[in-house]
Amino acid sequence: MKDIIRLSIILGFVCSVSAFSLSFVYQHTKPIIEQNREKELRESLSNVLPETKIDYNPITEGELFDVLKANVALIALYKGSKDGKTVYAASVSVGGYQGAIRLLIGFDPAVPEVLGVKVLEQAETPGLGSRIEEEDFLNKLKGRLRPQEKYDTITGATISSSAVIGGIVRTMKAVLKARRKG
Repeated sequence: MKDIIRLSIILGFVCSVSAFSLSFVYQHTKPIIEQNREKELRESLSNVLPETKIDYNPITEGELFDVLKANVALIALYKGSKDGKTVYAASVSVGGYQGAIRLLIGFDPAVPEVLGVKVLEQAETPGLGSRIEEEDFLNKLKGRLRPQEKYDTITGATISSSAVIGGIVRTMKAVLKARRKG
């Protein structure tokens, strides 16, 4: 009985020290993690909206925001100015083979045209589904929206690449819908 009490006290002490250590590390690394996420977001926005003056504060209202929110799994919408035109970047989530894929899609709603695409997060199969992040694949998805066009998927990663293509097409169709309303 004394052994059980002694082991319980030791276990409680070890758990308390571990909990305190984790809490301490979390509190001290949280600002660094947030700073790195913000830096990564800014770099990603610059990649999908090249040569653009970007407002890094997300848009939370407006007709385009409402239409996108109603038609795609919109996470955030950002606005930019390029050559006197207003351009946007939409962060959307699509369902992939292994889970959610978070995309950042830069577009010009006046054309409508995809200016750039970046995969922000994905948990797809390494070496297969993870190929959705490759520049060769993403560059093929830039340009004017052609809803009837068949886009090539990645062999061995059909579900993942189809999810990315579908997310872009749904986003751009929502942009077209917003243009018709406005």
